[in-house]
Amino acid sequence: MIHIRNPEEIEKIRKSCRIVADALVMLGDMVEPGVTPRELDTEAEKFIRSRKAEPGFKGLYGFPATLCVSIENEVVHGIPNGQPLEEGQIVGLDVGARLDGYYGDHARTFAVGQIDEARQDLLSRTEECLTLGIAAARPGANVGDIGQAVQEHAESAGYAVVRELVGHGIGTQLPHEIWIALDRKARKPVGLPARVRIVRFSGAMLSYGVIRRPMLGVPVSITSPARTVVDCFRYRNKVGLDVAMEALRDAVRDRIATVDQIWRAAEVCRIRTVISPYLEALAL
Repeated sequence: MIHIRNPEEIEKIRKSCRIVADALVMLGDMVEPGVTPRELDTEAEKFIRSRKAEPGFKGLYGFPATLCVSIENEVVHGIPNGQPLEEGQIVGLDVGARLDGYYGDHARTFAVGQIDEARQDLLSRTEECLTLGIAAARPGANVGDIGQAVQEHAESAGYAVVRELVGHGIGTQLPHEIWIALDRKARKPVGLPARVRIVRFSGAMLSYGVIRRPMLGVPVSITSPARTVVDCFRYRNKVGLDVAMEALRDAVRDRIATVDQIWRAAEVCRIRTVISPYLEALAL
């Protein structure tokens, strides 16, 4: 159901969103090599509370932090830790705030120091997609037009959209219906009302490749194809070894993650010995 917000509600949402936008400006000045996600999270909570609001994410569905901090191949919902940011990385910061019962929610990806051309192109193309998605949110259009604008531009530039996730609305709940699918197969011809009040388009999320991710039921972030495969093996007792093997085969067969990329992700997660026999068998 799409909620038509009255002027008073819109103003409350606007105030919450202003806090979030100002928090991202503050955090952007902090992003540099050596700072830790946990330090960013601490400062974000201080800032939000200084504006008489409360963190929108902390405690929501069991999430333990104020920020979602997603580094490099993490797409969204990364949990802040004490590992310092490194020169050349990109980091996504997702901030939520709640004031007078209404949420603000916004995300932005920052460069850590100097980044290479490939990462800069990813950021630029994603911003272009966001602009096109916003332009498509107009009275008389369909919700699907927003996702279509994003997907067509992304794919024309050689990128993939993250099909497992959707854009969403905001209001007194987070997330709040309306759902904006970036995958054309999942889109429905839902019309936007004649008076478009508030649609929070939850960013354009692009990647070099995507893979179907089983619902693990554990607090891990949504990541790149190689990391997704490794996570399946990390939680093989929960999702099943057959699911992990299917993810591994699909990634390599469809060329969305190489064996070498999966090796490196396994080393980072310290499960190389677990996944080794399966990778070696696949490589033969």
